[in-house]
Amino acid sequence: MLRRNRRALVSLSFAGLVLGFGAAVLQGAGCTATVEVDANQAGGCDPARDDNNPCTGYTCIGGAAGFPSLPDGILCNFGTNAGKCASGRCRLDCEGMPGTCICAAESDCPLDTECIQYACGADDRCEATVLAQQIMGDCKDVVCDADGTATTKENATDTPSPDDPICFVGTCVMGQPVVEPQGPGEACGGDATGVCDGMGACVECIENADCKQGETWRCFDNKCFNCNNGLKDGNEMGVDCGGNCAFQCDGADCSDPDQCKSGYCSDGKCCNEACGGDCRACNLPGKLGICFDVPAGDKGDCDSSDVCGANKSCGGGSPNGEMCAVDNNCASKICQDGKCKQSNGTVCIDAAECASSKCENNLCSP
Repeated sequence: MLRRNRRALVSLSFAGLVLGFGAAVLQGAGCTATVEVDANQAGGCDPARDDNNPCTGYTCIGGAAGFPSLPDGILCNFGTNAGKCASGRCRLDCEGMPGTCICAAESDCPLDTECIQYACGADDRCEATVLAQQIMGDCKDVVCDADGTATTKENATDTPSPDDPICFVGTCVMGQPVVEPQGPGEACGGDATGVCDGMGACVECIENADCKQGETWRCFDNKCFNCNNGLKDGNEMGVDCGGNCAFQCDGADCSDPDQCKSGYCSDGKCCNEACGGDCRACNLPGKLGICFDVPAGDKGDCDSSDVCGANKSCGGGSPNGEMCAVDNNCASKICQDGKCKQSNGTVCIDAAECASSKCENNLCSP
């Protein structure tokens, strides 16, 4: 029985085997030898010459002690528990059957391994305690093999815990722990309210559906706003219209009155009123969305051979800019410098169109 201070004397049976322990060399075929293992050499080694392992030898070379593994298969024992050497460790026959290793002292139990710690229990049986070696969140599991050696295997569910759990999540990528932002639109974690923006920030919203206050609420710049509160906020183009709101403001393009906050769509624009008549329009330059008189001499909705007159109806006179001799030649009833001109208060683009030679805010001015 070899356990404590057993390095002084080792019994070996071997065939054709060479063991070198410092200066001592054993060799032979089919022989059994009991030998003194290499004594201390100059330089000084551990006098005890024992690592408490019956499956290692002893060397003292250049003053450095070593404990090389003995060949696999050599018989070994702890107390009455028999076994064989395997990879430098005495593996007892009873190790694979819990509660069957008999002991009178701890030295009768198997040597501790990376995974298991042994002790002699009250019932004179060796008790094994699996050592806690798991590292949480490293995407790996520590597994003990049959020899009690710790190995690792990937575990994709052993994800790391982010320092900021609100909008970050731990994942395993190719067996490595990675912390990355939550996807956009995912609910913020912890006690936070809102959604993650996909870059690690918790925001109020990223789309209209994230605003739960009601159907008139919309999202802009990660903030919710109300399209029915009598204020111009969010990305509204006017009070409670345009931007992300359901209804468009006056002057915006439209094809149906239901698209407009005013409920009127005329001349392809949301309009402030129904705007009927051939010589009134809601799409005049500078007056988009406002129903306004078409300048005298302009076509408006008149027939192809007619223009709007000074009386705000179709018929009579030449359009603005045409040559004239007298006022009655012009639909505007203003002939100036040989050309038909527009009166004050009518829509203009250029001052040359106005009899006053002034066009301010798209209106001929005095």
